[in-house]
Amino acid sequence: MRLGKQVIRSLPWQWKDPNTAVQQSLRQKFIAAQQFCKLFTPFYKTYWQNLPINQTAWNAVNSYTIKNSMVLNSGIWCVNKSLFRLSNGNLLNTTAHEPSNNGSHLLYSCFHDNSGIGNALPNDLAIGVVYCEDLNLVSFKQYSYYDRSCGVAYCFTPDSFSGHICFFWLVFSRPDLSLVSNSVFCGSVLKS
Repeated sequence: MRLGKQVIRSLPWQWKDPNTAVQQSLRQKFIAAQQFCKLFTPFYKTYWQNLPINQTAWNAVNSYTIKNSMVLNSGIWCVNKSLFRLSNGNLLNTTAHEPSNNGSHLLYSCFHDNSGIGNALPNDLAIGVVYCEDLNLVSFKQYSYYDRSCGVAYCFTPDSFSGHICFFWLVFSRPDLSLVSNSVFCGSVLKS
C-alpha cells in the first residue's frame, strides 16, 4: 500500500553485471583518479584557486585529473604524473630541473629565478611536493626561507622514502596565499 492505495508492481530484473565494458572502464578511471587525488587533499585545499562557480576544490581537482591526467596502461587506469596538477592559479611559474637528493632527508629541484617577469616576485615562496608511488605517500612543507630568488625548492622526506622512486612538483605562492602558480612537474628521482 502506498498513500492509501493498493499498488501492484513487478519484481525487479535480476542483473549479475549490468555494466558494459566501457562503463566498467570509466568507473575504474574515476576510482583511480579519486584515490590519487585524495593523497594530496591538504595541499590542493590551500593551493587550488580559480575555482569554477559552485565547485569545491575536491571536484575541481578530480575533474581536471580525469580529463587531463589519466592514461590507460596495460588495461589499468593510472595518473600520468607529468600531467597531474597540484595547484591552480594565476601566479607565473618557471621551468625546473630534474630533482636531486643530497643523501639526507631532503629532495630538491633547482629552477630559473624569473622574478620581475609578469607577476613573479623575488619573495614568492617555492614549495616542493614529493610523492612516493611504492609507499603511496606524499610529503610537503612550506618553508618560508625558500623563495623564488633562491632558485631552489626543497622538500623533507621521511626515512621510509629511501630506496624508492619519488616524483617532485614545484609550486610558487605569495606568502599570504593571495596568488598561487600552476604546479610544475620536475621529474622523478631515486631517493638515497
